[in-house]
Amino acid sequence: MAVPAPVTVVTLDLAARFPGVVSPDARPGYSGWMVNKGGLLEVAAALRDEFSYDYLSSVTGVDYLPEGKMEVVYQVYKTTGGPGLMFKVQVPREDPVEVPSLTGIYPGAELQEREAWDLLGIKFTNHPDLRRILMWEGFEGFPLRKDWKEAYYEEDAKPFKSRWPEGRHVLAESKNPFGDNIAYPGGFDPEKWVPEGENALYGALARYQVQDETGLGTDHVIVNMCPQHPSTHGVFRVAVMLDGETIVSLKPVMGYLHRNHEKIGERNTYLMNMPYTDRLDYLSSMSNNFGYALAVEKLMNIKPPERAEYIRVMMAEMTRIANHLMAIGALLNDLGTFFTPMLYSLEERELILDIFEAVSGSRMMCNYFRFGGVVRDLPEGTLQKIKDLFFERLPRQIDQIDRFLSENEVVRSRGIGQGVLKAEDAIRSLRRAPRRALQYL
Repeated sequence: MAVPAPVTVVTLDLAARFPGVVSPDARPGYSGWMVNKGGLLEVAAALRDEFSYDYLSSVTGVDYLPEGKMEVVYQVYKTTGGPGLMFKVQVPREDPVEVPSLTGIYPGAELQEREAWDLLGIKFTNHPDLRRILMWEGFEGFPLRKDWKEAYYEEDAKPFKSRWPEGRHVLAESKNPFGDNIAYPGGFDPEKWVPEGENALYGALARYQVQDETGLGTDHVIVNMCPQHPSTHGVFRVAVMLDGETIVSLKPVMGYLHRNHEKIGERNTYLMNMPYTDRLDYLSSMSNNFGYALAVEKLMNIKPPERAEYIRVMMAEMTRIANHLMAIGALLNDLGTFFTPMLYSLEERELILDIFEAVSGSRMMCNYFRFGGVVRDLPEGTLQKIKDLFFERLPRQIDQIDRFLSENEVVRSRGIGQGVLKAEDAIRSLRRAPRRALQYL
């Protein structure tokens, strides 16, 4: 008896499975499947249950202004392995722009759909908590729409004529009646604003209910953690619901320092965007430079010199190790071993930042990568310093940190058996770990 071939992206014919609902994306340079809005939930459920695409990797929105359409793109994978699959839904670009929410099928889509609503104004019907996620409630419009203009709008692309070559620069604040680079929705008064989003935030938490073994309902306490906390630096807050000392539900609150880099990037030239990537994560300047450079080089079909490729990988690997050191120190700080472990970690990280400063002139905002290579070659003596650090000192110091922490009573008591995430829950909520960590699950 012949064994049927496993279903793959190549053999899977969604158009035949859903006639009149699904069709191949036939646009030049595109791939994946186009799904009618009315059949989206049925197709997504079949992909998960019938074809085992149980992991929704991403939900992104696209604004096709000239065509008058909005598009939502979904990437799904099988946790058992194999290639991914892309499907899309397009709707008219007329408010309200509505697409069914997939949170009932892939619960982890909640935050990604909120982002598409916040930045593009795509309303996901039956979403359990559709609120802004990066912008605040007093923000005017949806900033990633192609026709959105900021309060200080001058032109679609830089360099602005007011800046170059005449240099007649005027501060945007001086032209804005609010004295700031901001515009409010019609009828909105920031002095009288009451944050309604807080009620929605706490209401989402209140839906969680639990009873003890005797059937007695128990009271819960809601606690706000951050953003005024050493570990979140003012950029992140989480509202948690406690049952005793156990966290039974939580909602993250993001966007405290969101500066709309995406729209800034649309205004800039490609080269102008490189310094902005330094600031998307100020601990990962080199790595962010790397990712952006690779993307533009792929678009332009540029092949960097071999030496530059080696230098880039070295900088990215040093960034990775420096970030691990920061993460380990900060974790121990949060667990209660206040600051001694952090100092051990920071000492080694500083030596890596010495190298960054030598090659780029900066310790954190390096701006070192360029399309086709890097700004400059390694200064004399830097390669030997890298060898001494990574072949001599760091292995010894990391082993020392390992000895100090792996058997640490605080680490073990507050880390082992706490916050266990079951595999099925991780898949449902779309959690993921670095590839190397996944092989141990």
